[in-house]
Amino acid sequence: MLSEVLSDILENNRVEAALVWAGLDSGLPVSHRNGCHVLAILQCALNSAPTINGRHSSDFAENLAAQPMTDLAERGSLGVRELQSTLSAGSSG
Repeated sequence: MLSEVLSDILENNRVEAALVWAGLDSGLPVSHRNGCHVLAILQCALNSAPTINGRHSSDFAENLAAQPMTDLAERGSLGVRELQSTLSAGSSG
């Protein structure tokens, strides 16, 4: 249940970040809010190994998703992949 809530929060952050990026592309005076998750702002996802130090990867992902990541250097390098945009900013192409 907690993982579903955290997943929903991250998804909402992704939608919010996509709208902010679209606004910035349109020249609007908008910015990302401080509480928006860095994975959402960077439009990437965390890929973790099946186990980390004997713990299931979902435990690691839950703990990571529960905290804003303001300093990636302190947490070590993360493997990330680019997400496909699910939001259209009204541009044709």
